[in-house]
Amino acid sequence: MGSIGNSAAAAADHIRPDCVTTLVRPVSQQFQFWRDLMSPLMEIEQKKEAEEGLRCKARGYDLGTVLLTVTNLDSLNYRRDEDLIRRSGIDHWCMSILKQGQDIGRSAKRVLQARSGTIRVKSLAYPFEGCHSRISEVALFLPRDNFASLSDRLDGADHTLILGPMGQILKECLLALEEWGPRMTVADVATLTRVLTQLINAAIKPSPDNVAAARQPTAGLRFNMARKYIEDNLSSPYLGPSSLSAALGVSRRLLYYLFEPQGGVAKFILKRRLAACCKAIADQADHRLISTIAYSYGFNDPALFSRQFHAEYGFRPTDARAARRFGHAPHSSAPHSLADWFLQERKT
Repeated sequence: MGSIGNSAAAAADHIRPDCVTTLVRPVSQQFQFWRDLMSPLMEIEQKKEAEEGLRCKARGYDLGTVLLTVTNLDSLNYRRDEDLIRRSGIDHWCMSILKQGQDIGRSAKRVLQARSGTIRVKSLAYPFEGCHSRISEVALFLPRDNFASLSDRLDGADHTLILGPMGQILKECLLALEEWGPRMTVADVATLTRVLTQLINAAIKPSPDNVAAARQPTAGLRFNMARKYIEDNLSSPYLGPSSLSAALGVSRRLLYYLFEPQGGVAKFILKRRLAACCKAIADQADHRLISTIAYSYGFNDPALFSRQFHAEYGFRPTDARAARRFGHAPHSSAPHSLADWFLQERKT
């Protein structure tokens, strides 16, 4: 995608910044450009009192297991509905801090007003709408599969502010990431993920009521139930569409509908089994042979496993063990679209 690309030629081992701005476009085209770019995430519209054009500057860092964005943007109204959630295949959590401006967001259960200096949580798996003034924001997007152990905590904290001492530490961490983004290297990613997971786990402690409120009867919930069943049965040789359909009590037609944005049930299971292998291979406490780990998750052909692993992560299983690397390697090439960036895909 011509509008997202490298701001400069970075050193080979540094994280590539992806930058985008509306300011290089004619004023009459700025809003339409930003609306098209944001369409995988939300529908946007300008406020009635807005001036012509839309000023925006944004940069993002693909950190492999997390995505970092820094945005300066004019005031807008926004909306994300069930249909867009299903079509996009994007169900990340977003933790963001407003450096400037204010935002009022509404989910099915809550209204959240965030002002400058506050840090908040939103789930892209559930519908929401809202509006914001001109803002400056630092946001961290957490892919759901990379933070599955924190699923209940993060869903329970949807549309809430993160308060308390640990919330302050997390806030300072996000601001530090903004400053250090241009200097981060691929080698920093594994350590960063461990630190962030520990901080988030300590900072977010939703009440039982909040967790229950997050469990809304939506297509997103059904997909999350299916995801959990898959995660709990990755080592089972019987895991597949038939067992999943029977366990959840849903038709295969509904199952295929839920997994269509992920490329189908079989592709999703393959990706989760590869992720489980990658995590085990990178675990210093797991001394099993790579072939033994692969076999335990249903990969009977070592050569095929190695090819599938490399195609998914961009590095070999032996590299994962040597570097203790878990998660996608940050891509060296710029994305074609915002959806590609969020889903960590590169189309040739």
